[in-house]
Amino acid sequence: MSKSSWIGGIDNWVNQGSAPICVDSSPYLIWNDWNASQRDLFITNPNGEIVFKENITSGIPNDINAIILNYLLTEEDVQPVTFKLSQNFPNPFNGLTQIPFTLFNPGNISVNIFDINGRTIKNLFVGYKNAGTTVLKWNGTNNFNEIVSSGIYFYKIKTSNISSTKKLIFAK
Repeated sequence: MSKSSWIGGIDNWVNQGSAPICVDSSPYLIWNDWNASQRDLFITNPNGEIVFKENITSGIPNDINAIILNYLLTEEDVQPVTFKLSQNFPNPFNGLTQIPFTLFNPGNISVNIFDINGRTIKNLFVGYKNAGTTVLKWNGTNNFNEIVSSGIYFYKIKTSNISSTKKLIFAK
């Protein structure tokens, strides 16, 4: 059964007990090859191997969400996020702050400081970075090497298809 019609299938399965369903479309033969009986719950890995099987004739397990999440969280081939932008430290700062970020995939990025009106104050980095953790430092100066005013600023990391922004406070 396709994802678009799974609600009707669930209703039929729960109320009439006569319809085999597969909520997530699968290239694997499930009903006959797995010796399934009505109301068997299967969870498979991406290779189609059964990692969980339970007959739920008496009801869906109370911890079904935990069961599913346990198998999702232990998958080895889950793709990581593109990057993680951490909070600067110290924050607030006077003099120098550090901005750590982690790239899980190498690529071209930009890291910029903006004022509260969205104007670019400082281009900290523009270019290619390898995967791994980097810590950039900002000394509270703008692109003209002048000390900026005390206040709230934002720093933003951007890749070709995603960005993340955090707030920092500069106090002279």
